[in-house]
Amino acid sequence: GRMQTARALVLPSLDQSEAFGMVQLEALAAGLPVIASKLPTGAGTIVNDGRTGRLIAPGDLHSLRAALEELQSDPELAASWGEAGRAWVRDRFTATAMVARLIRWYDELIGS
Repeated sequence: GRMQTARALVLPSLDQSEAFGMVQLEALAAGLPVIASKLPTGAGTIVNDGRTGRLIAPGDLHSLRAALEELQSDPELAASWGEAGRAWVRDRFTATAMVARLIRWYDELIGS
């Protein structure tokens, strides 16, 4: 797919219709840093600002430009954000990780 040839995902959403940023997860899983709007929805919780990408205020063109320039000028930073994102998705969203969390939750319910 096209994500393998991309250098980053930039998703400067303006409204709250994006309830959960699935495309952000896909980009992080592909090892891409993500620049996204910090929305008060699930989509605004996927990117760890400064670790897997950059979160910006919706409509803040100055911050969007600064984030794009930051990635463009520092390929090592972009690569480290991409690797951190890939690890974050692997730790939380692979089938093995999700089943393990579900089992721990069931154990907690049974124990209480």
